Amino acid sequence: MPEETASNPSATPHPAAPLSPSPPPPVDYQQLGDSFIEKDFYQLAEEAYSRGLATSPPPSIDRRLSLLLRRATARLELGAFKPAHRDAAGVLTILVSRDSLALENVSLSPTWKKEALLPRAQAEEGLRLLPVALASYEEVLSLESTDKEAQDGRSRVLRRLKEAEQADYDSAELFRLGLDVHSHPRQEAADFLGSWKVDKIPGRGGGRGAVATRDIKPGELLLVEKAFETVYPWEVEDGDIDGEIVRSIMRRLEEDGSLARGLMSLYAGPGYPSPMSPPAGLSFATKLESNVSASLDPGRIRGICEYNCFGASPVLPASTSIAPSSSSPTALYPRAAFFNHSCAPNAVWRTYSDILVLRARTVINEGEEIFHSYSAAIPGTQTHRKALEKHFEEGRCLCDLCEAEREDGSEERRTLLEGGRYEELQALVREEQAGGGGTAKEEVKAYVEALEATYKLRQEGEGRLGKLKPALHAAYHLFAEASWSSSIEEGLKWELAAIEAQGGVLNPAAAISFSPSSPPAPSPSPTADDPLLLASSIYNSTLSTMQLLLCAMRSQQAGHRPQAIRRWVQLAVENECILGGGGEAGRRLWEAQYGDMLERMGLEELLRDVCWR
Repeated sequence: MPEETASNPSATPHPAAPLSPSPPPPVDYQQLGDSFIEKDFYQLAEEAYSRGLATSPPPSIDRRLSLLLRRATARLELGAFKPAHRDAAGVLTILVSRDSLALENVSLSPTWKKEALLPRAQAEEGLRLLPVALASYEEVLSLESTDKEAQDGRSRVLRRLKEAEQADYDSAELFRLGLDVHSHPRQEAADFLGSWKVDKIPGRGGGRGAVATRDIKPGELLLVEKAFETVYPWEVEDGDIDGEIVRSIMRRLEEDGSLARGLMSLYAGPGYPSPMSPPAGLSFATKLESNVSASLDPGRIRGICEYNCFGASPVLPASTSIAPSSSSPTALYPRAAFFNHSCAPNAVWRTYSDILVLRARTVINEGEEIFHSYSAAIPGTQTHRKALEKHFEEGRCLCDLCEAEREDGSEERRTLLEGGRYEELQALVREEQAGGGGTAKEEVKAYVEALEATYKLRQEGEGRLGKLKPALHAAYHLFAEASWSSSIEEGLKWELAAIEAQGGVLNPAAAISFSPSSPPAPSPSPTADDPLLLASSIYNSTLSTMQLLLCAMRSQQAGHRPQAIRRWVQLAVENECILGGGGEAGRRLWEAQYGDMLERMGLEELLRDVCWR
């Protein structure tokens, strides 16, 4: 065989020449993107449509229109409203370029225009450009009056415009959705600016604050604001919620540079130059005509977040004691950031998911600065100092209340508050309530007297701070708890003292009765204009409403006169009207928040007799 092979070279096997590889079939990026849309993979869908638009040679005009519209849809689902608007506007630009369309014999179908106008309107709504969105929805309906998405969009925008123009919000619905924050982490409500302006504040070293532009009544709406950015703990895998909100804001500013100018007007800390002037009208909305890019300093964004973000907890039903920390987001509210801190604020805020609502707590005079509180901790405690240390040197708050507290026995008071005695007494009261008998009342009384003795300079009811002494609130409430079994009248007295210690201010005409034998005092009728409560409580404000309802129930159990019982209910209603708003929306919010408690207390019928302000 070797010889044969050698003499016959043709018999030697040779490998076949390789064939040229077949080119892969072209990817249909539109079809690929559509498959991702069906699976709710919107990020992948956006990338597929983008690749389809970037192919070489460029896609035909009709394919380009289709890819742009599909990408706009994906971007709307991702909340990327500015890019979605660019895509929809791009389609409309192509449709009006008749010369380029004529080159490829593309017809100007009305369907194309409607299909581009709808995502444009939805993007404008997402960007909170309500009048512009309304015009776009109406243009869609002019082409097809039965379009359900356009009809629904128009209705939503009209509702938002009514909220902004009339301060008419469905507080009960915001509350209801906010209870299930995992399902409704972000809500929709129009931004509202009340009667205040940003101005330089004398004595604050050139710093700014919010100043009333007219006299404002308790409960009046000052601000409703949707967060510029919100991050919830469950949305962050590594637990770095503070870092994630900085990254989220950076991504948003990279996507829409027109937003940077407004955000740079916020304070970023002592390491940065004074911020720019606030934008005209305090508008932090995008500018559609602007496609500018912004030069971003991550350190400055981090400083803005550190000094201005809210750790907001949801408003809960009265039957719930505290908000679960796993549901509390970090959120940036640019307009709310212009309000300075006070531990004796004249305004109070609540959040419903990512919507912040700020109301006047008491009368605010024209030209007076408006404050809200950055911390719910009792002034002078270590917790309070820790919460405010980034805003004040060593956490030394400079508000009127803290100055007064420091001048009047603050160290003695802090020792009593932080020594653990309150917790011991609280456990003792609970134990006696369960078993009966004991020395709890006497021991709590001694604790109350020791706390009261630390106030040597401030007399009750004197000056702007009045009876506001937050350190006494919990002690008075505990004394009331220890007193119910022996004397309901004494319990009522101390419960009311607890309300006043945390900022509640009674109208002198209220004439609250603690005794069933007291004659009925002259009083406003249930329809009188004069309120019984002139200022709501500051700390644990929902708890104050619950305490007033408890007083109504105890007063009823004691056989007090109906007029006296009714006053307690009316005080509770007025406290909540200041905190949550009055009117029909306030009434429904009241029922949602306190309905179960009223039913358990047997106070539903009595509530119907009380004027809802």
